[in-house]
Order: sequence, then C-alpha cells, then structure tokens
Amino acid sequence: QQSKGMSEVVQAANRIDVVKQYIEDHIREKIYVEDLAKLIYVNDQHLMRIFKKSTGQSVTEYITERRVVIASHLLKDTDYSINFVADCVGCENYSYFTKLFKKYTGFTPREYRNKFKEQ
Repeated sequence: QQSKGMSEVVQAANRIDVVKQYIEDHIREKIYVEDLAKLIYVNDQHLMRIFKKSTGQSVTEYITERRVVIASHLLKDTDYSINFVADCVGCENYSYFTKLFKKYTGFTPREYRNKFKEQ
C-alpha cells in the first residue's frame, strides 16, 4: 500500500515535469490547459489539481511567472525592443504585457530595464 502511494507521487511529479518542459519550449505561443492535459493523458481539472498540489501555483500563474522571469532576463541582458521581448514571451499585446510585468515586478518593462541593465 505504501509503495503504491509513493509511485503515484513520483508519477505525478514526472507528469508535472513534462508539463513544465512543454511550457518552457512553447513560451512564445498561446498555451492552453486543455493541450497540457492531453500531453499527460488527464483531463483539465485533474491537471489543474495535481499541478497546484505539486507547485503551489495554478497552471496560469506558473505560465505567467515564467513569462515575466524570461522577459526580465531579456530586458536586462539584451537591447531587444520591449515589443520584441513581449513577443518572445508570448504576449502580443504590448499594453497587456506592461500591466502584467508591472504586477509581478513592481516596474514597467522600461523602468525595469533602466534600473537593472548591466548592474
């Protein structure tokens, strides 16, 4: 009985790793929970439940956080335009990207770049 429980935990962790890798590989694209669920052969609700249990974040929160983290690196480490950075992380709408970035970092993308570039 005990080993069955552990194998389920390991299996869930492996599935979450698959989902996370897919998110990293497709960060520039629209990512749908339905597609992620199909990837690991579960329904949407089950994926959302096991993802939250494993990571402490919803799938959407995780994707958004990854987009902001990647964007922050691009803003610090490149001279790419802010529009291009937004596009690189799957945010086609500049205004939405700016709001999202500020919500997570406390800075607009331009403020962030000016504050943290090459420190």
